[in-house]
Amino acid sequence: MAPSPSPAAQPPIIASPAAKPPLTPVKPLPPSALPTAKPLTVNGLVYCKSCNSYGVPTLINASRLPGASVKLVCYNGKNSIVRSAMTDQNGEYRITPKSLSGADIGKCKVYLVKSPNPSCNVPTNFNCGKTGALLKHVAPPKPPIVTPAAAVPIQPPMCDIYGVEPFIFEASSKMPCP
Repeated sequence: MAPSPSPAAQPPIIASPAAKPPLTPVKPLPPSALPTAKPLTVNGLVYCKSCNSYGVPTLINASRLPGASVKLVCYNGKNSIVRSAMTDQNGEYRITPKSLSGADIGKCKVYLVKSPNPSCNVPTNFNCGKTGALLKHVAPPKPPIVTPAAAVPIQPPMCDIYGVEPFIFEASSKMPCP
């Protein structure tokens, strides 16, 4: 076996300052890889008020109104975003505008539009139903208290939830009350 050369016998390797490795340009991420904000959802309720309380701003003796129309209008400079929705069988509506960011939410209002019930079709301004109600952020429900043995990771809400106070339609003053 040949003896290995001593370290002093080999010439030292010196990197020249001009021989730096080239920098690779940073490519922008494709839109699909960019982090996205949570979508916004607007929720609310629409009621039909009893004719016994005509002209009185109250929910007493009111019932939820399925099939009522509402619209969300967001003023965004020169353009505006308008989305409509109908209440479900429980008098609830949900609007999820696709092109709206959290920064624009302060410029949005929800309006009463139309009732499917001919005997309860006059929009009231209860909670600004006729003039337009500004959106408010709705806190997600608090998770239930669990014991450490049954701990389950809590999922964050999939969207930011906004809403308005309930709206009311009422009967016309010309309509006799049974």
